[in-house]
Amino acid sequence: MGYLDDVEPSVKVLLKSRGLFLRERADDSPPDVIILVCWDDGYDGGLPVGTVKLESYRRTFIAHARTDFTITAAPEVARDLPDVNEAIRQVLLHLTPRYLAPRDS
Repeated sequence: MGYLDDVEPSVKVLLKSRGLFLRERADDSPPDVIILVCWDDGYDGGLPVGTVKLESYRRTFIAHARTDFTITAAPEVARDLPDVNEAIRQVLLHLTPRYLAPRDS
């Protein structure tokens, strides 16, 4: 896929400081999902709390983020984003605070 290679070091540091990390989409994810933003919940693979989708016909990105502490699907929070880094920043901007700090050990 290669989109993880495009993530800027500053975004990676921001994610790590919040107990978050990125994964390429799972095989059973919808085809437009290219990156999962995951929270380190202590389990293998982490808890997906946001997604970055590629709107292929426009070559823009869409961000989805969990905006509350429920198990419902993450709503769309931004559209027509120019690159994967801006999409990840929008996920972080809209995440519920529960997922913006490393979990308690």
